[in-house]
Amino acid sequence: MECKKDSIVSQMISGIKDERTWLSFNAEREFLKAFDTDCASAEGAFTEISDGVMKLTAYDGSKSITGTCDPENGAEKMRELIASLK
Repeated sequence: MECKKDSIVSQMISGIKDERTWLSFNAEREFLKAFDTDCASAEGAFTEISDGVMKLTAYDGSKSITGTCDPENGAEKMRELIASLK
């Protein structure tokens, strides 16, 4: 399920050529997809990129976790974060 507002945001972001914005947006979207939820849910994720490392903070409505991802292990680390909340 994907809410209409999120679809609009996706279209807007696709026109932005800033790599950090694109990476952050997509990391947060992948988190929501893994939980099979939409942008109006209690689950969520926030990203911050500094010095070439992405910090992802994820929460499921009752607890939150934070981890870092770099280009070498980004996808694997994100899967580990998501699995620890499920």
